[in-house]
Amino acid sequence: MINTNIAKDTYIQLTIPNNDIMAIHFNGEFGHLSLFNIYNNCTHNDSLSSLSTYLSSSHYIAQPTPNDHMIWLGDLNCHHPLWEPETNWHLDSSDVAIQPLLNFLDEYDMNLALPPGIPTYETATHNWTCLDNIWHSHHDSDPIISCITDPHICPPKADHLPIITVIELPIARTSSPPSHDFHSIDFDEFNTTLKAHLDRESPATLINSKEEFDEKVDSLTSIIQQTIYDLALMKKPWPFSKRWWTKELTELKKVKNRISYEAHKLRDIIGHPTIEEHKCVSREFTKAIDDTASAHWIDWLETISPQQIYTANKYVINESSDASCACIPTLKTSTNGEPSTASTNIDKAKALATSFFPSAPSSTSILQDHGYPIPVLRLRYFSHHQIREIAKLLKPHKAPGPDSISNVILIKCIDTLVDHLFFIYRAAVEHNFYHDCWLLSTTLSV
Repeated sequence: MINTNIAKDTYIQLTIPNNDIMAIHFNGEFGHLSLFNIYNNCTHNDSLSSLSTYLSSSHYIAQPTPNDHMIWLGDLNCHHPLWEPETNWHLDSSDVAIQPLLNFLDEYDMNLALPPGIPTYETATHNWTCLDNIWHSHHDSDPIISCITDPHICPPKADHLPIITVIELPIARTSSPPSHDFHSIDFDEFNTTLKAHLDRESPATLINSKEEFDEKVDSLTSIIQQTIYDLALMKKPWPFSKRWWTKELTELKKVKNRISYEAHKLRDIIGHPTIEEHKCVSREFTKAIDDTASAHWIDWLETISPQQIYTANKYVINESSDASCACIPTLKTSTNGEPSTASTNIDKAKALATSFFPSAPSSTSILQDHGYPIPVLRLRYFSHHQIREIAKLLKPHKAPGPDSISNVILIKCIDTLVDHLFFIYRAAVEHNFYHDCWLLSTTLSV
């Protein structure tokens, strides 16, 4: 999984015809870096053969210049004294199994990044081996700052330890700004505060001029925004957060991580109670994760609207995917009539903006002196009840527009806002008033 805050135009996925290899290629001011995540089956070396074939034909893509870097990482399922501790030298793989890997490493001059003897996998007999490894291409400048295992963050269902590798890679990143947490608002307090501000600063009255209309829209928007700022907590989007995650799971995770670290230090002491405690805590944490995720899914299914049934069906029948891989592909465009492509985020944004909002035509297509049907009667009036009913149809937590006011504010505060909205809409209908800020919108291409 690729972190979603890494700009998508700084890397591409390399196409290798093997389901056990995942490869991406980074590019930037630093040069180029290719990462190959490899799983090599313990019964054959098909993955190594596929990687060898790819590098033989496309080495210029993976490593465009001799100064660029390659990193190979993953579960190679091979034992050798080069990386196993002396206590595991009896596990040395056969020549048929290990020699292709050794020849491959020598051919591309790859160095071991993870220090030899660092255990990464616990067998069924509780023996620790070094099946997982990381290699990097040999250069005077090593992009890897550190490479070590971290037992205390090992997931409860995993039997391989995570390897934390820090790479010096100055690439562009995209970060979402902090936003208000509308789920945490106490709407009783919010309505009381909002009503007090409106009654004092901008009471609901009849609007008779464009100046009064603009002033009312501006003041209402400003008061709502200020109340949100005062009473809504700020949150920083976390790309790996789960909607179903709870504070209880966070506390259990802390306990599991602490016990994992202690159990790993005592792994050579057979029968130590900490090791058994670690197994019990891991089982408890795993069950809590499964139960919480299932309960969240069931609660959502029981409360969905008829329109959301199609969304639920899509979740059920579609395969799970890595959200970080979802991106707009390279677009085919034209420049001055000549075919071209848009591959960077900036070029894609310009191409989509041009497609969505084309320039005005040089001549009008409206027919002169054409006989059009009689216009439909305009809306003569509307009621407070209609405003309330429209508010009920809003989706509460859709992304807000440029004013940063979420629909949930309009839904939960409709009793406080209905008089103010009534006079604004009445002026818009009766006098054809329209505020300039209503012409602004944010368009997201998905």
